[in-house]
Amino acid sequence: MPTSTAAGDPSRDASAPSGRRVTMADVARVAGVSKTTVSLVLSNAETRLAEDTRRRVRSVARQLGYRRDLVASSMRTSQTRTIALLSDRLATTSVGWAMVAGAQAAARERGYMLLIANTEGDPEREVDALDALRDRRVDGLIFGALFHRALTIPDMTDTPVVLLDAYDPERRLSAVVPDDEVGGHDATALLTAAGHRRIGFIDDANDVTAATLRLDGYHRALADAGLAADPDLVVRTNDPITPVGGRTAVVELLDLPDPPTAVFCFNDRIASGAYQAIRARGLRIPEDISVVGFDDHEALAEGLDPPLTTMSLPHEAMGRWAVLRLLDLLDGTDDAAPVVHREACRPVLRASHGPPPSRRPG
Repeated sequence: MPTSTAAGDPSRDASAPSGRRVTMADVARVAGVSKTTVSLVLSNAETRLAEDTRRRVRSVARQLGYRRDLVASSMRTSQTRTIALLSDRLATTSVGWAMVAGAQAAARERGYMLLIANTEGDPEREVDALDALRDRRVDGLIFGALFHRALTIPDMTDTPVVLLDAYDPERRLSAVVPDDEVGGHDATALLTAAGHRRIGFIDDANDVTAATLRLDGYHRALADAGLAADPDLVVRTNDPITPVGGRTAVVELLDLPDPPTAVFCFNDRIASGAYQAIRARGLRIPEDISVVGFDDHEALAEGLDPPLTTMSLPHEAMGRWAVLRLLDLLDGTDDAAPVVHREACRPVLRASHGPPPSRRPG
């Protein structure tokens, strides 16, 4: 006598029906649940279904080779469960890729596909990419930038939009950016807490948002420590992307009648140039002068001797926030006014900072 299949035991009857497409009803039968339950699980709907039920349904669906009919689903719901990230260069740089990775992970967790389009900063390519994404009926868009800046986008009244590493000057759109002001404060506070009273800052002379905010944070940390701001201790470089800018700027600081005992650098590349100039003067890091960077380019920061204390940019967390905010807008669970979310920059403590020479034992 043939035995019956145990309800909910996919190992007993997990073969695809012969000659036809596997349906939701097939998955429900083998998993021992209703079609509604299968639909809720495979669409990643927020429900109170037990986790073992979710695992069982997903396992059966995989074993049977079930694939959702996305075309039919999109016709019923007017959604494709696809969103897109349109950016200048995020997908082709090591810095930007962390944002992409965070965005992809968040989209996958919520059952969405993330399409990525890179424009290389070309306005014509942006228009073409935007048209192509609209033709594919993406449910929402994330506009990303390679560095923290204001971003003006085309009229998108027909599609929900969130900005990543950028903000709308008119505050019409939700956005996520690094908290550069607090990051600048915390980097400087590492040095004041160690006892430094003469702290230089090598800033980016270009018109970038992060330069202004990190300088504001530097000044606030000095005030918190009861230190007066000395304009001679702030040097700006027009070359923040190679070590050359750091070398020439730190020489200017070291030539002061009362040079600093510590230097906070706008980014790690500037810090690497500062290392070179400091060593050329016969000075030691951190015994004679402390150095703190910003960005946490790991290969660079960890490869310096000594390894560089710096502030990490929260790129992966920013990518996640942008996607989750967009999906909340799409799901109707977040209808609040647009916000600019500032993601915290965390200190990465290594060996390039310590107390000033006058505070060292012996």
